[in-house]
Amino acid sequence: MEKILRVQPNVKKLYLLIKAPDNNSAKERFTREVMMSELFNVIREKMGSGNLNSLVKEEVFAISGDISYENLGIRNSKLREEMHKEIDIIINSAAVTNFYERYIY
Repeated sequence: MEKILRVQPNVKKLYLLIKAPDNNSAKERFTREVMMSELFNVIREKMGSGNLNSLVKEEVFAISGDISYENLGIRNSKLREEMHKEIDIIINSAAVTNFYERYIY
């Protein structure tokens, strides 16, 4: 995600599915665990913290969900429909360390 924001800042939206009880918790977890990480130091220095925060606020949408549930665990049907219409690319960075899990379609 950092590289996408750094080399392709004109991307319209990035939806981040984050395992959390609700969307507010997902946003807090994203800020705490992702945005504050060292990974963002390069883009933070390049853009400045204020500009990066504005870019993230406009283009990055942290939503609560879980890939192991139907509809990715997204309860809001309007949000699911919006995502269905807008998403062109999906990058899965989730992992399960139980090697007996099955794919869910």
